[in-house]
Amino acid sequence: MASTITLQSVVDWARTFTKLIPIVGVGGFSNEPALSICNNVIQEILAPPFNWKWNRVELATLLTVDDTQDYSQTVADVGWVESCEREDNASTSTPKPIYEVEVVQDLPREFLQGKPEKICKLKETSTTATFRVWPMSDTTIWKLYVTYQAKPPIKTTLGTTTWTPIPDELGYVIRQGFLAMALAHADDQRASQEYTKFQRMIQKALGNADAEIGHEGFFPDAPLMRG
Repeated sequence: MASTITLQSVVDWARTFTKLIPIVGVGGFSNEPALSICNNVIQEILAPPFNWKWNRVELATLLTVDDTQDYSQTVADVGWVESCEREDNASTSTPKPIYEVEVVQDLPREFLQGKPEKICKLKETSTTATFRVWPMSDTTIWKLYVTYQAKPPIKTTLGTTTWTPIPDELGYVIRQGFLAMALAHADDQRASQEYTKFQRMIQKALGNADAEIGHEGFFPDAPLMRG
């Protein structure tokens, strides 16, 4: 879903509600504070735990290695890990059984081996992200399917720059967020009320998924009765 709404158009719209108080070029700083407000809005909309489908990325397949707990991948936009599944890569079953792996914030080093039960984003650099599994993998080669929410992009100019990756159908959320923060900059007493509206609009936008039945359920890792 491409974005066509520009940062500048939202800035111009918001100025009609802020009594035309300057929000561009204040203090001689080009595009400020409008540009920073735009980035703040994007970062807030994409902050955890908001798991937007349009911001979801699937990591290239990660294969575990015996006696290894940490795995570095060439990817630089991992915001936070949303979900993970494991699959026995050597299984001859059709289709191969897939099990969920719990996503956690952090994991300690471990000397035990087994099937990966937990995963976290351990650290990152400008070009790589390192994931840690728990426990460390055994001799079985597990294929891990990692899904994450991408980091908020940093916008550097106004003009024709769009609100990508936020789609046009969330334009009302973008405008409300910018208005609330612009009013706060202007020390307008309406800022708090408008910010509350902004948060409600985010929840409303996420609530659109309520029309889709969730898949969550309980599935035993092994038969309950082994006979």
